[in-house]
Amino acid sequence: MSAVTTITRIKSSLFESHGTPFEIALQAVLVLNIGDAVLTSWWVATGWATEANPLMNRVLELGIGPFLFTKAIVGMTAVLILQLHRKHLLSRIGVIAILAAYLAVIGLHLAHGAQRISDGTITMVASAE
Repeated sequence: MSAVTTITRIKSSLFESHGTPFEIALQAVLVLNIGDAVLTSWWVATGWATEANPLMNRVLELGIGPFLFTKAIVGMTAVLILQLHRKHLLSRIGVIAILAAYLAVIGLHLAHGAQRISDGTITMVASAE
């Protein structure tokens, strides 16, 4: 099987409207990855947080564009590897672990946002512009 055929099969299996629970979990990982990247870049840009991952923090120092690009590439690469090894137990465990981690991170983002709303900081930033 050629590389183009393999990539086409993975692409179609990841983005069909119906998929296996594993494929749906991989799609969720991609969405949560991008959500984390956008929320992190916003919190950092406003000065309300720092990037917890030291390697990604170095990329973020280069700018938001390189950060978002790197974050997306890393997430897509992880999903590609997991999809290629979908029949292995370790891949299935990995998806569960990644989903749990991203759900926790998104939960922290939401809690941080709720705190900013409750203390009026988000309103002040929006009205200051």
